[in-house]
Amino acid sequence: MFFLISLPVASATMPFNDLAPGERGYGRTVFRGTEIEEFEFEIIDLMRNYEPGRNFILVKLEGEKIEETNGVASGMSGSPLYIDDKIIGAIAYGWFQGENRYVLATPIEEMLDILESGEEYEFGDMEELPELKTPIMISGLSGRSLERLESDLDSYMSADFKVIPGGDETDPEDDYYPDLQPGSSVAVQMARGDINLASIGTLTYRNESEILAFGHPFTNRGEVNFFLSQARISQIIPGEQPFKLGSPVRRPLGMIRQDRGAGIGGELDVFPEVVPFSVDVNDLDRGRESNIAVQIINDEQLLTSLVPTIALQSVDTGLDRIGSGLAKTRIEIMGNNIPGLSIERENIFYSRDDIASRSLVELQELIRLINQNSFVDVNLIDINFSVDVEDSIEVALIEKLEIQNEDEIYPGDDLDIKIALRPYRQDSFDFEFTVSLPDDMEPGPTSMSVISGDSFGYYGFGSNDFDFYEEESLSTTAAGFTSFEEQIEAFLDRPQNNDLVLEIYPGFPAAPGFEEEEEPEPDMEEPETEDENDERPGPENQETPEEVPVDEIEEDPLREVIETDYVLEGNLYLDFMIEDPDQESDEEYRDYDGYESFRNSNRATSADTDSFNPGRN
Repeated sequence: MFFLISLPVASATMPFNDLAPGERGYGRTVFRGTEIEEFEFEIIDLMRNYEPGRNFILVKLEGEKIEETNGVASGMSGSPLYIDDKIIGAIAYGWFQGENRYVLATPIEEMLDILESGEEYEFGDMEELPELKTPIMISGLSGRSLERLESDLDSYMSADFKVIPGGDETDPEDDYYPDLQPGSSVAVQMARGDINLASIGTLTYRNESEILAFGHPFTNRGEVNFFLSQARISQIIPGEQPFKLGSPVRRPLGMIRQDRGAGIGGELDVFPEVVPFSVDVNDLDRGRESNIAVQIINDEQLLTSLVPTIALQSVDTGLDRIGSGLAKTRIEIMGNNIPGLSIERENIFYSRDDIASRSLVELQELIRLINQNSFVDVNLIDINFSVDVEDSIEVALIEKLEIQNEDEIYPGDDLDIKIALRPYRQDSFDFEFTVSLPDDMEPGPTSMSVISGDSFGYYGFGSNDFDFYEEESLSTTAAGFTSFEEQIEAFLDRPQNNDLVLEIYPGFPAAPGFEEEEEPEPDMEEPETEDENDERPGPENQETPEEVPVDEIEEDPLREVIETDYVLEGNLYLDFMIEDPDQESDEEYRDYDGYESFRNSNRATSADTDSFNPGRN
């Protein structure tokens, strides 16, 4: 189905220098629904260089409609002002004090520069301007998700804004929604679908497919990529700071390309790049499935914020509770410059306090890694997240680690390993497996560890709280990596939370010693003289122990990853001795502190057995 949009010719304009205090005119805006209505105004003064390089028109609003709304309202930003049927500018800033009748208007020629050159005006202190708070209508988010988003928008938005719950998209009705004209209510959308994030304002100017609106910056980010839709106003809500309560029309009309000091500019019939994001939540306890699908504009900072926030809302809504549980997650991401064009990652999480937050840790980390990597512009294409949740405790403590070998251990031997796991409030059980040591493994003191998969990666250091990872700012630097592909591979190679990881760290080679020669007793009768041929041991000619090359001792550990049926907790470490097959005895290691403990201790036991409390970390 196609919709035809007529292309009206732009109205005539009147420049700032042709204006004079005392002149009267009319403005246009929508007070309710989509009908454009007029109000009156008088020019009070011309504010030259009110901000560096910027002029403003000080006007007083008048008329019956202004009396009904008790003055100017948020959402009227961009309302065009006319004298002799020529546009002089747009309402941009106002004072919510007293009668709320006085506003500052941005001259039309400064707004037209946005279309002509994209010039960005330099501001002084933005907070000094009495800016109308931009109403941002948010539907589909509530509670902690809405609070998180509002906090994130503080760092994204330059304009003062007011978050207003509600504002779901309305279905288009051709006979109800007229063509866009100066004075029409418009919505600038950053996300649309089951969750909407839109700002309501007023269209100032239209010349065929080019449009201008707002009269002040929205984000002031220069070149941008936002949806442009028509908006329907439900009501102007009165109060100390009145605002237009409205919602975007479900059918987008175009896109906003420029977001500058004098307003926003865009074009009809062209549309922004978006990233589809879907979340599937399966509540296994109640047998209920839910899905949320959203289109998010392709902006790295917004994606980094909105994806985990929308996912949090989706899981909270799907479970209809905040509490303990076990979650199995699956992440699928497609994008240009992603190795193989796609990423897939599965994992399992447990939390005793907040499984919704805990299940989103890797999704948030991966989105940040992609959008903040130092190597390539990924250009995401599609994001899918699915989670199955049940209120169960499939958690086990790594309780015991033993080496079963009775004989001495040599390079190339098979290690018989026994590990005991204790499921929460159940009896422990053992399982055994064999690890083969390399034939060229260095003899000497050696360490073994068994670690839960949750201990690997950027997180896992003491909190199940989703907000914890936000505050700590996950590392996405290039340290240790030479490419984006290496970063992704490192992420995907990490063990899952139900993996038991056994690592054996090669022992350091013993430093060769030297035999000290006994110094002869000095001859008291003959004075000691220097002799350059004197070969007695001394600092200058003493034999120096041979240095061990660094690459011989900085070896990667031998690793075995074993999948279990439990989210694992606890880490154990064990020291043992690998004998040298070319030595008849351990003589070269006997000076090593703790040698006997290496020879006699092939067992490690968890110290947390009595206080095992799953989900505490």
